[in-house]
Amino acid sequence: MHAFWRLHAITLSCQPSPSASPKPWPQVGAVLLLVDEREGGGARHNLGDLCAALTRNGCRFETRVLHSGDYQFVVADGPPCPRERVLPRLIERKSAADVAESLKDGRWASQQAKMQTASRQHFDGCATLEYLLEGDMQSEIHSCAACVGVPPHLQGIAGCPRQGFPTRERVESALADLATGGYTLTRTESLLASASYLAT
Repeated sequence: MHAFWRLHAITLSCQPSPSASPKPWPQVGAVLLLVDEREGGGARHNLGDLCAALTRNGCRFETRVLHSGDYQFVVADGPPCPRERVLPRLIERKSAADVAESLKDGRWASQQAKMQTASRQHFDGCATLEYLLEGDMQSEIHSCAACVGVPPHLQGIAGCPRQGFPTRERVESALADLATGGYTLTRTESLLASASYLAT
């Protein structure tokens, strides 16, 4: 069977942790969104806003530590011995500023390599790898005295190019290169729009 449809089963304990509050297991065949608990800067930042938006959209989700991607999907098999089948789809959510900062410090390439490795190890290289670009790049353009009169394509994103931040041209080029690398790029206007997209 093709790897895209060969869903990997993870057998979970039938007994709840003594310190954990029991909660109902999703019905058989229910799709569950897993959200990296560090997403959006974690609980101290806007993880709560994201979770609230997902709840308003009727999304069934849990926050966990994910080793690759900000979001994954599983199919819950339910009791008596709960199992999860991991769907072959990994999603990273970023703003234009996040992309710029990742390009600046080298995480852009390493994050993609990590997603590719996860796809090869768990889905024979057939997972859907997706970037969710949130917000308008125009709002992330840097402005300072050193940047006055600079052509739009050479303006910095999230910081001044003289301080190592990438230009708008470089960020747009990096996003365009995603398609040639086998990634899907989805654009949303806001956190609320992202939550609506993830809930569908």
